[in-house]
Amino acid sequence: MCRWLHGGCMMIYSTLAVKYRFYFPLTYMCAILNSFSGTRAFLFVEPGNVLGVVGVCGRWPKEKYDFASARAAAKSIAADNENALVFAESLLVCTVLDDGQLSCESCTSAGSYASVDITGADGKCCPSSLAETAMLCRVKASLSLSFQFAANETGKSCQSLAEEFGRVHDKLSSDRSAFFIDSTLVTRNADSATSIGDLRSGSGQQRGQNEAIVPIQQSFQVSSAKEENHVPIVATETCVGERIHLLCPLDAMLLVRKSTSAPRLHSLCTSALTSQLSLLRSKLESSIQSGASLCTHRPYHFNLPHSPHHTATVFYPNRSLGSNEVVDEGTLESTRRELHHRFNLPMNMPLLRKHMTLGAQQAAGGYLTNVHNGLNLSSNSGGEVSLVQGVYAYHHYMQDRFNDDGWGCAYRSLQTLWSWFKLQGYTGLDVPSHRDIQQALVDVEDKPPKFVGSRQWIGSIEVQTVLNQLMQVESRILFVMNGASMASHAREIAMHLRQQGTPIMIGGGTLAHTIIGIDFNDRTGDVRYLILDPHYTGGEDIGIIHAKGWCGWKSNSFWDKQAHYNMCMPLRPDII
Repeated sequence: MCRWLHGGCMMIYSTLAVKYRFYFPLTYMCAILNSFSGTRAFLFVEPGNVLGVVGVCGRWPKEKYDFASARAAAKSIAADNENALVFAESLLVCTVLDDGQLSCESCTSAGSYASVDITGADGKCCPSSLAETAMLCRVKASLSLSFQFAANETGKSCQSLAEEFGRVHDKLSSDRSAFFIDSTLVTRNADSATSIGDLRSGSGQQRGQNEAIVPIQQSFQVSSAKEENHVPIVATETCVGERIHLLCPLDAMLLVRKSTSAPRLHSLCTSALTSQLSLLRSKLESSIQSGASLCTHRPYHFNLPHSPHHTATVFYPNRSLGSNEVVDEGTLESTRRELHHRFNLPMNMPLLRKHMTLGAQQAAGGYLTNVHNGLNLSSNSGGEVSLVQGVYAYHHYMQDRFNDDGWGCAYRSLQTLWSWFKLQGYTGLDVPSHRDIQQALVDVEDKPPKFVGSRQWIGSIEVQTVLNQLMQVESRILFVMNGASMASHAREIAMHLRQQGTPIMIGGGTLAHTIIGIDFNDRTGDVRYLILDPHYTGGEDIGIIHAKGWCGWKSNSFWDKQAHYNMCMPLRPDII
């Protein structure tokens, strides 16, 4: 029984993964841990090439382990059985880098990492962290495919497909294929003394940007310096069926050392793209052989909880041939559920949805996120601090070039709540505007038509209604008799933040706020509330927001002792 899976940048073909082609592209590691006590697994990975997994019974002292033999054994395992995986209580990950050095990390069943001071067979050892010496590159290409297809001629269709993929593979592997890094062209015969670090610094990139994802675009040479004359040849062939034309987007993640030479980088990029090309061929062949409708596929990159610094990639169907309709997210639920189950990912948390692909889940429009970071988040009373989980965007008065000063605080708090669900992947819908919110309330006949476009307030009940109407998110309403009795509900607030993790909208009197944390001592009754205030009208300046208390800890005196309050406490949907 698996405890959990840790995924990193690695191409992996396993009996667990082959059905949906869920893989970790290139250069890092994937581990499955279970309860086999006293077992350690050694995984060896080269850029673009998984060498295999070696299981060792017992806890061998690291200084006695023969890495040369283990590496050879890993190659043998990979050659004999590419589905090999080892279940282990702990995992030692050995990434074999371009220059033969080893970067080693130890991963335990608790999910923590510890640096391991291990010297490879060649006497060299990499730093325990690759961040100082490596770059994450994103290699993209767009390739055209054309093959003959006949529904009743499976064999011929597969043969035509194989020939076309072979042609594209050879073209991609030829000298005509090159890669652009910024504005610099990298060919197979590039200067070996030039590294990717040199290319980035030479393009005017700042040092800090080296830690971001480096974009690399594949391109083909369309002309030759040596012109040759040829006799034109015309050939005809009688075929049954139709000619299928596809535009295949390839998109691979690649972790490389900053010292990687330009020719080596060319080789790694080519290997990454040809690996994806092989996956696409397998997908299409499977559809032809099963009689299923042909679909285009595209890769999506995700950050998983156990590997925040490395990416996992899933190939999803994009659209059926002959149709402009994109495959709906809902039709992929069974696929995602199977992937979550097989890789021991949470079954109530969306991690592999298309709209969560790398970079897409970032807040748009220049909103600040998690503005409580940087505050003192430790307990002030010896109690326990409970905080919102995940990422939210701070929405407040006067944003979006819209003047809602004096009436829009609950709307802004609702937008903050919505941003949490969007940034956690529960929805791909954009944060609704004030007018969208008003229209939703009219649609459920909670408000009259003239409410749309007005400057009328809304409260916690309306926030609950809109979340349910537009996003099918249920909420719990907690009624507070007055501000003086707010502390009596501290335990319920803390429990909500620990169990659900969503921000809480609270409305009372003429004001609305967002609760994103609580500091509660259940022995003394002392309590503080971490408040995100939507009444702020300034710019996105975190210094001012902290200094002026627009996001900060508030005592019980913050609440109006005479006003009653309602809290809208959204519940985390049980979906993937």
